[in-house]
Amino acid sequence: MSPSGDSYGSDAGQYNPYAGGTSGMASPLGAPDLAFNSDRPFPTAVTIIGILFLVFGILGLLAGTMGLIQFAFLQFMPSNSSDPISTGMNKAIRQAAPIHIVNGLLNLGLSTFMIISSVGLLKKQLWGAKLGTTVAISAIIYKLIESVGGWYAQWIMMEQMQNNMFGSSPNVDPTMMRWIVLGGMAVGFVIVAVPLMIFYGWVAYYLRRDLTRAHFSSSSTTPGF
Repeated sequence: MSPSGDSYGSDAGQYNPYAGGTSGMASPLGAPDLAFNSDRPFPTAVTIIGILFLVFGILGLLAGTMGLIQFAFLQFMPSNSSDPISTGMNKAIRQAAPIHIVNGLLNLGLSTFMIISSVGLLKKQLWGAKLGTTVAISAIIYKLIESVGGWYAQWIMMEQMQNNMFGSSPNVDPTMMRWIVLGGMAVGFVIVAVPLMIFYGWVAYYLRRDLTRAHFSSSSTTPGF
């Protein structure tokens, strides 16, 4: 190989596809060069993912915080024992307390790591892509937990409403009312949760690709991913 490091040998004048490249040696002919190169155009998709993660993370922190505050307020709100509706609502809130607490804490934790990973993605750091992959997978699991927990909490709520509200109303079918509410939640799951899980699944796949990670600097890495 010539001292200049070009792609032609000095002795035979033949082309060497393994010479040169961003790391002193190019990839084999036809294979992409996966070495980091700051001159490469950064993928627009990664920038969009970083911005969305930042927005989703901030909204998640706000929603999680407000949800816990609202739940605490309802938990300690005095009830009127003579009012069956108030009594039923308080029973439902207490029974669903563990679900709301766990869901709120998971939301806060996921949102925090989502914001951290968005910073790494926008700064083109490899740890951001690795953390973003983990966050995307965790978001899918969280949406499933949130949906199942929400259905269960709503079931408890409807049960108390049936016993304390609908039971005294001859014009209301409590069973039908329960299934209407749960059916609406199922439609919401299909319309909102499923597309979000598909999006997070694509993000996890995209950020884990070697071709995508070749655009990131590994100057600061986070082990364990």
